[in-house]
Amino acid sequence: MKTELLIHEDTLNMLEALVLKPPHALLFAGGVGTGKARLARQFCAALLNVAVADLQNQPYVRIVDPEEGTISTSTVRELAHFVSLRVAGDTSETARIILIPDAERMTREAQNALLKLLEEPPEHTVIVMTTSQPRKLLQTIRSRVQSVPIRLPEQATVATHFATQGYAAADISKAHLLAAGNIARMASILHAEDAAAMETVDIAKKLLSSDIFSRLSLIDNALKDKSVAKNVVDTLVLIASSSLERSDASRMARWQQTLGAAIAAQTALARKGNQKLVLTELMLAL
Repeated sequence: MKTELLIHEDTLNMLEALVLKPPHALLFAGGVGTGKARLARQFCAALLNVAVADLQNQPYVRIVDPEEGTISTSTVRELAHFVSLRVAGDTSETARIILIPDAERMTREAQNALLKLLEEPPEHTVIVMTTSQPRKLLQTIRSRVQSVPIRLPEQATVATHFATQGYAAADISKAHLLAAGNIARMASILHAEDAAAMETVDIAKKLLSSDIFSRLSLIDNALKDKSVAKNVVDTLVLIASSSLERSDASRMARWQQTLGAAIAAQTALARKGNQKLVLTELMLAL
């Protein structure tokens, strides 16, 4: 299965095997911006051996659209009628597909209705769902589907991809921190050349490398604006979280302390706490 998306090799290998022998139901699970929706469409097209652009026009493909942000029970019940229709021609392989993007939007009643289809899967039919919040789906649904974790590629692979498009290594690194692994957002940041976002990373890094007096001096200067202060604190949370994942044991305690202090400041600012006091406590804790 071919795709132009930036996806981890393990995920692609898994999908290639599943195209050859698909289960009756799959759940593409990944964070926002990981490309799971496009990948699910490409997978469905590969199952039917049609172009992705033609997928929606296939007579035996049903793509579920939310109504006012939710997927209702009546919508799911219509799927039961859809799978009851006879498929013309050769049905030795996958002949019919149901695609449910953002499956967590199903109401609890709709999920129970879907459960009936999963418990008695229709022949020659594959149900494909995507979600960024798998815990919002009933455990009984999750236990009856093949989970497909959409893993992102290594940071070096992502950096190489954007470097070939002409972006500077420093900007790619900043965008990666700001996007927290969200490839789509990372591309948006780089394409828009968001100078303000890049400056936010510079300030956050300066806070982490400066002495306490230099950090405190920034409160009435670079961090005086509320929106800037909020963005810098949010970026500190991202940097600390990312660093914890890659850190060795000798630096683990430092990043845990930084993350805790940044999250505390993030929470206090969200609650409209005194900005200068909140930032002062943060600077002393870093």
